[in-house]
Amino acid sequence: MNDANVIKNLRTKHGLSQEEFAIRLGVVRQTVSRWERGTAEPGLGDIKNMCALFGVTPDYFFSANSQSGAESRKSASASQQKSASYVPPTVAEAVTSATLTTPFVPAPCKTHSRSRVRIRAVTAVFCITAILFVVMILCSIIVGLTAFSVNYGFDVIVDFTAIDFVISVLVTVLLGALSVLMFLYRRRLKLAEAD
Repeated sequence: MNDANVIKNLRTKHGLSQEEFAIRLGVVRQTVSRWERGTAEPGLGDIKNMCALFGVTPDYFFSANSQSGAESRKSASASQQKSASYVPPTVAEAVTSATLTTPFVPAPCKTHSRSRVRIRAVTAVFCITAILFVVMILCSIIVGLTAFSVNYGFDVIVDFTAIDFVISVLVTVLLGALSVLMFLYRRRLKLAEAD
């Protein structure tokens, strides 16, 4: 594909920005920019998706190449008609002969992977807070038993008071609330990703 303006003309003709066009194709905006500047060329899959998106044939993208390719093939076949029985098709003909009936499915966008990373981070925080919550429940039970038991001097080394018990219960309640909030936020992120 010699003419890089073909993609830009088609995109602007349909009123799409580079960002919108990239999202519909499942690529990043920088890739579209490279195509339009001519520093990179789209692959056959991308051309196939553009054909499905804009309702054009692959010949639209290769019109300059297909004419020069056809002329060079004719001259080559005339000079080597006896020895050459196979002339390779141009890229346009190869793409045209490929089935264009496959449904257009864009590649996953980077926003999906970002939301998955966010879900994993929230899940990790949820697991940590849930474990700490269980540990604090056990600590609160131990502190409560020690603070309110009458052991007649056997708990001289570990001497908890009622205020220690109240503090451990408050920390336990805060960790429980944080665990519930993390669980609900994780659920909300999963539902948003499903949409």
